[in-house]
Amino acid sequence: MAYFVVFSLATLAAFGYRLVGNLLTLVVAAMFLTTLWLLYLQAFVIHHFCQFCLLSALVTTTLTAEQLAAIVAVKVPLSVVQGAGNGHNGSATWTYSVAEYTRI
Repeated sequence: MAYFVVFSLATLAAFGYRLVGNLLTLVVAAMFLTTLWLLYLQAFVIHHFCQFCLLSALVTTTLTAEQLAAIVAVKVPLSVVQGAGNGHNGSATWTYSVAEYTRI
């Protein structure tokens, strides 16, 4: 079910839905934390590893790494413009604007 949700959110993000990226990050984070918990249970409680669970853990870890790389790669252009009323008297008023961007 979680993989379907991730696939659906990634598809929506690819078509330009801006707010989906944040939700995708939250879902992948929840999947990663669940994976860590299940790996702990397999290693220290059950003392047996399931091959399909390990494959799922690998896929989830890969998704997490890709999401982290996407977050780090976001570059937001910042332009700083000096305020019109500045008289060069040792102080300045600055305004800035950040252009909207779409994170996929």
